[in-house]
Amino acid sequence: KRQFFQERAGVFDFDFGSGGRRFHSRQIGLAPDRTPVRMLGGARVVARAGAWDLAALGVQTERRDGIASENLGVTRIRRRVFNPFSYAGGMVTSRVDGDGNYNVATGLDASVRVFGNDYLTTRSAATFDGQEATPSLADRSQFYLQWERRTSRGLTYFTQLHRVGADYRPDLGFLPRTDFS
Repeated sequence: KRQFFQERAGVFDFDFGSGGRRFHSRQIGLAPDRTPVRMLGGARVVARAGAWDLAALGVQTERRDGIASENLGVTRIRRRVFNPFSYAGGMVTSRVDGDGNYNVATGLDASVRVFGNDYLTTRSAATFDGQEATPSLADRSQFYLQWERRTSRGLTYFTQLHRVGADYRPDLGFLPRTDFS
């Protein structure tokens, strides 16, 4: 059954390295308390139009045993820029339940081949949900910047800057920890 999520899954990649992922398909079919729930249906579209990669996924879960039904959605766009090895894009994920609770995560990313085998990668994301006391944007966001040399011969190197706020919570993602730089 995971084949539905695995085919052309690379389009949905929005990886923060050791800081987790913005979208992790294994979160679908699990209630927020991590108990399995039945999926009533879903649809997924993945397409390439010229330099653009487009992807969307939507799933509806059933209501059971005090667990509200949920509508889960992911939209991803990505476009090649500057050269065939570089791209820029964005992603939005949403988790909305029948009781009015929600979690929306937005993000922008780019990986640019600057010259030779040197790449600059940047990713930023923020989450929004129904909390009464809304934390600052810095507390509910994640930022990642990396410069690296990718090669199988000779000298390789990388340096990175990574920050995750204390209240950053992507419900459809995977996040090993929060509040670190």
